[in-house]
Amino acid sequence: MIVDPQNKVAVKRVKTGSRASGDFIITEGLNGGEQLIVNGLQKVRPGSVVKAVPLNQAANVNTPVAIAQAKK
Repeated sequence: MIVDPQNKVAVKRVKTGSRASGDFIITEGLNGGEQLIVNGLQKVRPGSVVKAVPLNQAANVNTPVAIAQAKK
């Protein structure tokens, strides 16, 4: 799932490739600048409004959603 420009959760189909350091590599389906939800997926639903927090700051914030910026 991703966070759209209106801070709403949306479903986004992606294709994964191999794993690197325990993480999946997404090979298709993301556009540059999209925010991908990587933590708290069990707490969000499509259409929910969320506050995205960069993954490197998520450990310091009590939030169900952390994101990783897709590379441009």
